[in-house]
Amino acid sequence: MKRAVLSVLILIAVSLNAQSSQVDAFIERLYQNILERNADADGLNTWRDKLENQGWSATEVAKFFYDSPEFQNLNLSDSEFLDRTYRTFFNREADQGG
Repeated sequence: MKRAVLSVLILIAVSLNAQSSQVDAFIERLYQNILERNADADGLNTWRDKLENQGWSATEVAKFFYDSPEFQNLNLSDSEFLDRTYRTFFNREADQGG
């Protein structure tokens, strides 16, 4: 279930074609909502460079966060996973219908 939901929601991120401030906000949401911490300056710069200069898609960056050992070690329930995913990609809490 997690993979299917993640695949659909990551597709939304693919359309990320924005200025640096929006890219920075997206990266910061990945750190805060997925890894439960703020981005450090080096991490923010690295991911911004990948998105803006190296041709990485938002999907590739998000997948890295979700596949990271740091995230995997959190052992989230399905509900916790969905809540974080909504906050990350929709910048809001999940609703009952979603």
